[in-house]
Formats: sequence, C-alpha cells, structure tokens
Amino acid sequence: MQLFISSFTKHENTLIIDNKAIIDQVRKVLRGKIWDRISIQEEVFASNNNANNTSNTNSRNNTRYLIEITARDKKQLVGTIISQKEITQDGPYTTLCVAIPNKWNKAELITQKLTEIWIDRIIFWPAERSIIKGKNDNKLKRISTIAREASEQSLRITTPEILFLEDSTILPSYLARSDSGQGIFVFDIPNTDEQHHTHIYPHSPTVSIEKNTPAITGIIWPEWGLTEKDYHCFGDTFSITPLGESVLRMETAAIIGGWEIHKSGKGKINNK
Repeated sequence: MQLFISSFTKHENTLIIDNKAIIDQVRKVLRGKIWDRISIQEEVFASNNNANNTSNTNSRNNTRYLIEITARDKKQLVGTIISQKEITQDGPYTTLCVAIPNKWNKAELITQKLTEIWIDRIIFWPAERSIIKGKNDNKLKRISTIAREASEQSLRITTPEILFLEDSTILPSYLARSDSGQGIFVFDIPNTDEQHHTHIYPHSPTVSIEKNTPAITGIIWPEWGLTEKDYHCFGDTFSITPLGESVLRMETAAIIGGWEIHKSGKGKINNK
C-alpha cells in the first residue's frame, strides 16, 4: 500500500488532500482511480523528548489513515477513511553525525539510506578535512525532500530530523552523553598501524554498541579519516567502534554505521 506524508484536512470521515505533488503522483505515476486506496499520515519529525531521562525509552507517535479515493481532479483529492491507526515505535533515540562529504550527491545518498534504516536524526558536521563547510539552501531543500520520500517508501512513523552544522565546536551540544546512560560511538577508519587511535586519544576503549540506552549516537569519519582536532569535538566520553578491517568509503561507512546503531537500539512498533 502506497504511503504518502503530507498535511491534509479531516472532516468527519473524509480526508481532503491539496498537495499538488501527491495529486500528480496518484494521477500520473500510480494511475490511481476512484475507489483505489492509499495510506497517508502527517509529517511528524522524530524528537528526542526523553534524551536526558533514565527510562531507556523514547516514543515516536503518529496517526496513519487508510483512505479510499472518492473524487479527484488536478487540484484536490478526496477520500473516505477506511481505517485509522495510532502507530508508536519505542526504543532508543538514534543519531548519526556524518562528516560533510566532498560532494552533495553523497549527502543525498546518505540521507536516503539512513532514512530507510530509520535513524531518528542525521547531523552533517564540518570535520577538519571536510571540503564543503557552508550551507546551500537549494541542496538542503532537496535533501529534505529525499528524506520525506524515503520515509514514505520505508513506511516510517516519523521523518528524520536533519541538521547541517557550519561550526564543529557546537557538535558536542548534540551528542548523547554516556555518563547519563547514553552512548557515543565513533566509527573511524581501521588502524593502519597499532598506534593510530592510542596516539590520538589514548583513553578511549574500542567496544561494541550496547543495547538499552535512551540514546545512541554514531560518528562517521570524512574522507581520509578523523583528525586529533575532530576527536576533541567529541568530549571525553565516547568509544571507538570498528566497522571491520577494510577501509570503507565514508558513504558506505555511514550506511553500515547507521544499521549498527539501529539494530542495537531497535524498538517495538505498535499498531493500535
């Protein structure tokens, strides 16, 4: 069943949709006809309401409607509500901080795949080796569209929050803190010699991601890896987590790292 994410007007047992992009997709792409059915929900962004608590739970909530199309034209689509479900997903709030890649199309790919994996928040931050460091409003608008379309495709309950930082010094304010029962995991390029990590940050252990934390944050390296300056942005409470022995492209690392934190913190989805 095709899911759409959009605002709409609800009147008793009827939904009215005036989103032109959705109307065009139903008419021209899906070839939708009267009595065909679609699902729709409003755009709700994942939020970390419980990031500082100790309950080890965060909830994402939304209402999803199944409607039967009863009328449509170029400006409006009208449907009768067949069913209405309150959908909730419990589990740790997941964030992936991705060093800004050297090309915008890599950022688009990363956004699409992390959205499909159900990461709650994606933060692009300027590492010392990042080439792109400034915002491009048109590119960010496209990335937001990609996130919404990927949310529809993957039947997400919420749309991920996407942030683009221009100053790496403010990154710590967005990181989950392990001293409050939360975890920060740095996915860095594998050691090319035994002293790589210990030379940069001698106190940080190499560990696996643990479950049952209120929030899990992963950090992905830029091309050529993280520098000592980058590590100082992460604070004093983080762990280095390997993604295998091969040296991955950073967009590949982002996808694998996103899956690692998602599966470790995977919560239960409830349909009411």
